[in-house]
Amino acid sequence: MPAFRFEAIDSAGRAQKGVIDADSARSARGQLRTQGLTPLVV
Repeated sequence: MPAFRFEAIDSAGRAQKGVIDADSARSARGQLRTQGLTPLVV
């Protein structure tokens, strides 16, 4: 499964960066949203 680097904003407006494993960039964005994050870059 590929790993995607991401930048996102959490519900408090703080920037979050990291790596997430997902089948596709679209799937990675969906996973981030389910974690309460707003993806900016994947």
